[in-house]
Amino acid sequence: MISNSIERIKDEVLRRIKPQESERIIIREICDDIIASLKKITDGEPVIAGSIAKDTFLSGDRDIDIFVLYDRDMSETEMRREIRGLGMRVFGTIEERYAQHPYAHATYRGFEVDLVPAFRFSGRIKSSVDRTPEHTKFVLQHTDERMRDEIRILKQFAKGIGVYGAEARVQGLSGYLCELLIIRFGGFETFLENVRDLGEDDVIGPDDLWEGERSALVFIDPVDPRRNVAAALSQTSLGLLKLAASEFLNNPRMGFFFPNPPNGGYPEDRILAVDVSETIDMRVEDIYFPQLRKTAESIARALEEYGVEKSAIYCDGKRAILFFLLKRRALESTKEHAGPPADMEKNAEEFLNKWGKERCYVRDGRLYARIERDAVTPEQTIEKAMIGLGRQMDRKKMRILEEIPEETRSFLIREFSGKKPWEF
Repeated sequence: MISNSIERIKDEVLRRIKPQESERIIIREICDDIIASLKKITDGEPVIAGSIAKDTFLSGDRDIDIFVLYDRDMSETEMRREIRGLGMRVFGTIEERYAQHPYAHATYRGFEVDLVPAFRFSGRIKSSVDRTPEHTKFVLQHTDERMRDEIRILKQFAKGIGVYGAEARVQGLSGYLCELLIIRFGGFETFLENVRDLGEDDVIGPDDLWEGERSALVFIDPVDPRRNVAAALSQTSLGLLKLAASEFLNNPRMGFFFPNPPNGGYPEDRILAVDVSETIDMRVEDIYFPQLRKTAESIARALEEYGVEKSAIYCDGKRAILFFLLKRRALESTKEHAGPPADMEKNAEEFLNKWGKERCYVRDGRLYARIERDAVTPEQTIEKAMIGLGRQMDRKKMRILEEIPEETRSFLIREFSGKKPWEF
């Protein structure tokens, strides 16, 4: 019965996410136009990459990746200059972007196009993106139409539960990792059954051998055995994926793929909001988001006595706010301060003289004093604490908000309501 239910759900998901022929025709025309234009003005080899090239893209995806492959004797500086010039000539206006590698970004006929320079692959990686065209070849060689549909289903599942994307904001499954997981396990349900038992001690690869750095999961890149495709996957994202896999197999439903918008409430009176928008340069997400995460972790440590149950980072590219769910919003005006054992006469005498006998007492053979706190609210604590900010962040521009912005409401419900994405 459950198996039949899963098949019905998969059929409905595919109906909604698999591109129709009319959509494919438009994308092919756009890619052909760009490739033809590039061939006229470069000696490099322009090729389509990414999920469109592998035919694992989802309906409605508006991203096109075009790689231009160069001989290995070209310098990276020359390659970068060349790709910028090509982008200007083909698209008119471009935006230079940076991930692991500089590239040109443009909007063309309603699609977002990334024009990426790379060296031709010869079994050895010279730049971080050289392996990408080889990924395309590998996926096409190891999949048929059925498996590519299974990949689409896994991608939508990961999107629905909030773990799709290897970028720093998500720390989830990349598109390529989804493809490899289906190739490895043969199908969507088989992957879900297996992922529940995967963990830090597991290595997936040709020989299941790995001498590199460990992460939540290790999946050795079949194109480059020195690379872990799952390196970006966090323990949190893997844990959510495991939980979703178990619950879906026990009670399959569409909400895992297409969750309802967050609804209900959240404990607003226990939330502290710290606006760091003015402290950080929000141009390159994979650079600034780890800085936001580091700052949030540092503030959470400073607020330990208030009982930080959870923290979350809201960032829309213009505004960045760190939220903390606290067990309490105020502390007692005094706190217990531990001193030396009572039988250490010299140390005990110094402790009594420092804090006053009227404040001190003995418990279990040790002296304690009841002393005044420097800070009794989260705001006061943050003001006085040593906060480890991300690089180039300016503490003076950090603000604690008195009111929670309305535009963050849905985000806060999703993060602090206690519900999983599929439970709304």
